[in-house]
Amino acid sequence: MQRDFYHEEHRGDKNKLITPADVYPLKDYQRWVEQGLFTDYDGVCEPVVISISPVKFTRLGNISYRPSQIDQLPENTTHVIWYNR
Repeated sequence: MQRDFYHEEHRGDKNKLITPADVYPLKDYQRWVEQGLFTDYDGVCEPVVISISPVKFTRLGNISYRPSQIDQLPENTTHVIWYNR
């Protein structure tokens, strides 16, 4: 699923795009890493929290994680942003 996310203070302002990227629910990402669909050679992910009500997007630091580091993701991660190499 392709999503575009914006800084909270610029919601709706398409000139303030953070990044167009693939965003996956953490449970799906974990399953795909276990199945070997994502490898360290493929790219990295960034953990985020996405809440629905109210809609809010929160980055969890400025650290990228390889698939082999999946057990090091912050506990409150709900989704990951995936960046291909």
